[in-house]
This record gives sequence, C-alpha cells and structure tokens, in this order.
Amino acid sequence: MAREFGYKILLIDFKPRELELHLEAQRVTKERPDAHQVDKDVLERMHKEHRISSPCLDKTKILRRDTLETPMDYGWDVAQCVKKPRGIAKHYDYDFYLERVLVKPQDYEKQNRELSLKALEFLKYNFDFDVIFYSLGEQLMPIF
Repeated sequence: MAREFGYKILLIDFKPRELELHLEAQRVTKERPDAHQVDKDVLERMHKEHRISSPCLDKTKILRRDTLETPMDYGWDVAQCVKKPRGIAKHYDYDFYLERVLVKPQDYEKQNRELSLKALEFLKYNFDFDVIFYSLGEQLMPIF
C-alpha cells in the first residue's frame, strides 16, 4: 500500500534472541521494573512467526510454498480488529534494510541506540523516506 502513495521504505529486522534468554530478559525484577513480562506462549508464537516470515526479507531466496510453514500475507480487518490472511506472502518490498543482530542481554540497549542512530544517519541523507517499518514476526510495524 505504501508504494501506491510513492513512499520509500526502510525496513529494520529485529532478530529474536533464544527463547529462554528472551523470557529471562522480559521478567520484571527489582533491577528491571520496566521489563515487559511477555508470556511464554506469546514469545513462542512471535519466534515461530519470525522463523516462518524471515525468508521474505531476503529477496535472493526462493520462498517455499509446499510446507506447513508457508509465510502468509495478512491484512487488517478494521471492523473486527483482527488480522486476516490474504494469501501466500511474497518478498517484502523495501528500499533499504537494517538488521539488528543478536547480542548479549547487557548489550541490548546499546545496540538499539546504535541501530536508531544508523537509521537516523541514513535518513539524514535520504530525505524521501516517510515511514520506517520494523519486522516483528510476520508483522511489519511502523516506527514513524
């Protein structure tokens, strides 16, 4: 839909950590009262969605359509407030791609700051980007 309006897209892919490490990092503690405390089943679903949809990020890969884990294309049903499948996914359409790679938990915040600075540096020289999306499983979420 963004292409219909002439937008260019910068996609940021957040690679998930190992599930148990992610669960540990999400737990609210005295030191981390702001942690998200995401339930294990939600994180498991997000990990599975990322594994299934991540081939759509690499335009050089052939997308398999003959497995139970075929990436699906979804749309949003505004009236019912749910995502609905529209068919089999294609490669994501983007002009520039940044990847957040896995790091140790203590380096996570630093890496997010560095990635944000890279995105801002990119935008400084590419003013025609209007929206930036990040990949979280099969969902592409707008940043701004």
